[in-house]
Amino acid sequence: MTGGFGDGDEETLDDALIALHDPARRALLYSLADDSTVPVDPDAVLDDGEGPPSFDEISLRHRHLPKLEAAGLASYVEDDEVVERTERFEELRPLVESLREYECGDDGR
Repeated sequence: MTGGFGDGDEETLDDALIALHDPARRALLYSLADDSTVPVDPDAVLDDGEGPPSFDEISLRHRHLPKLEAAGLASYVEDDEVVERTERFEELRPLVESLREYECGDDGR
């Protein structure tokens, strides 16, 4: 496979496409397209100790962030409570931007 996606590693591209499948992950990537780091609400990522964690907290922490990291598209910096875009994200930026334009319209919002 050849093209604008780095070294053409099909498995890595497949991982990225799987990561892009979910609307919550796409929304996070759309934010990363605008800013190199995106703050993550600590209550959305970590249990605040007041009752059981919500489904969204668990889903973000154990499903969405790991998939984005496995695909190499984002990196979660727990100490700073931010998600950062990666070099791999930059390689796939045209794909992310195209999806955002298709899904959100010309203004990307």
